[in-house]
Amino acid sequence: MCGGFFLLKTFTWYQSPLGLASIDPPCFNGYQKHLPHLLPFNTMIHMVTIKLSSSNYLLWKSQLLPLLESQELLGHVDGTLAPPPRFAPVDSRAPNIKHLAWKNTDQRLLSLLLSSLTEEAMAKVVGLSTSCEVWLALENNSVTDQKPEKFGSRMTSIDETWDAIGNRICSGIQSPL
Repeated sequence: MCGGFFLLKTFTWYQSPLGLASIDPPCFNGYQKHLPHLLPFNTMIHMVTIKLSSSNYLLWKSQLLPLLESQELLGHVDGTLAPPPRFAPVDSRAPNIKHLAWKNTDQRLLSLLLSSLTEEAMAKVVGLSTSCEVWLALENNSVTDQKPEKFGSRMTSIDETWDAIGNRICSGIQSPL
């Protein structure tokens, strides 16, 4: 029994960056283990409909974050998932299978990111080789491009416009006294 429900013995299969994996049993500490539905990269490319330009970083980021989180890829772009050592053991010349899998996933993610950029945005990341490098460069460039004072000055302009309209309306109204 798991979480109040009787469960038949089942195996949950999913495609991980390292290959086909299974979880058995589907219950852990009384909670049913929910695995995300991992999508192929060619499907994810079609889910990113807004290409990054100099004026839409927040829209672009807001469509990518849930997708990356749901596909367990956010650690690649934010740097929290560090690459495994290239060789196993570290002092040998034998390639580390985990590093090869990490690099494969990272390069596919890099392709996804690059496909979501306009030419203008892509020019800012030419020569960068990991998804994390590209993500951080785009974030840093977009933060400096989207200055907060632009929004503040626009609000000041709106306030001044409303004040001017209010003054005109009020000056045209005659006091009943």
